[in-house]
Amino acid sequence: MLLNIEEVQFRYGGLVALDSVSFSLKKGHGISLVGPNGSGKSTLIDVISGFLTAHQGGCTLGEISLHGHSPSKIAELGLCRTFQYPRNSGGLSCFENVLAASLSADSMQWYQAFRPRTIRQAKERAQKWLDTVGLSDMSDELAATLSFGQSKLLNLACVLVREPKIVLLDEPVAGVAKQYRHKLISILEQLKAQDVQILIVEHDLDFVRSISDSVIVLDQGKILAQGATKETLALPKVLKAYVG
Repeated sequence: MLLNIEEVQFRYGGLVALDSVSFSLKKGHGISLVGPNGSGKSTLIDVISGFLTAHQGGCTLGEISLHGHSPSKIAELGLCRTFQYPRNSGGLSCFENVLAASLSADSMQWYQAFRPRTIRQAKERAQKWLDTVGLSDMSDELAATLSFGQSKLLNLACVLVREPKIVLLDEPVAGVAKQYRHKLISILEQLKAQDVQILIVEHDLDFVRSISDSVIVLDQGKILAQGATKETLALPKVLKAYVG
């Protein structure tokens, strides 16, 4: 199922934050949303993932309209996201955070979650993704003790343990140390190889160039340009939007 964004409009009162935004994702393809602060990037991610509702237009996943669905329902459909400011449970360990996400990913009656086989499989998935994001050494540490960058990686593990078909990443490398950035690029390349659709909001253009197959440039809620990453970012009108 491919994600399609169709003529999405969103307003904060009288302020138009998104104005007729349309595009589609492709399997195994990474697209980055870039643009100046206030251009509508995070608002669009919130609309797609169900935290905001478009005033006009909408988003579809294959033949399924996402309009009116809760974020949890959209996640069940296979579209999951990270947050600019991670929403981990600080009082739980890193492992417990990912384990909870792993258990919530399975469609089951509540009592089935207590079956030994279910718990064992969920624990295996949780440990796998902690290892993958490079936090295995901090498995027993409380999430509240993590650095900002480590918290983002934990948030990513909680998303990927659900094995989504579409991943939305809101500023994934902001505050993340260099060694973890390389790890993240490797993870995203693996996901693309598995036909996962990836949409990234990011200000770090070096990171965008290293991982994105194409970019969409937003400016004042409208698509200013879109296309192959290197060529699009070099367009004079894109440079002007950034520099002024």
